[in-house]
Amino acid sequence: PKESLVTRWKSDPFARGSYSYVAVGATGDDYDILGRPVEYPGDKIPRVYFAGEHTNRNYPATVHGSLLSGLREARRIADTFLGSIYEISAP
Repeated sequence: PKESLVTRWKSDPFARGSYSYVAVGATGDDYDILGRPVEYPGDKIPRVYFAGEHTNRNYPATVHGSLLSGLREARRIADTFLGSIYEISAP
């Protein structure tokens, strides 16, 4: 890589090294809701996609969950705009 960025979440006054979690009374479905693409009104085509550990119900609050959610969204985008011909396997 030509450049890199190292974040210091621990010293960020707004994050303090935090990660997401499901609040008491919530369910795993909330992860799925947070990961739903937003459709463009009128044509039903998703235009905004969300990835991150907060959208992965199986591996929340992990780098692994974040990676898998990125693969999931890449596949959704490819399926939407290129057709369902690409296979991205994720464990």
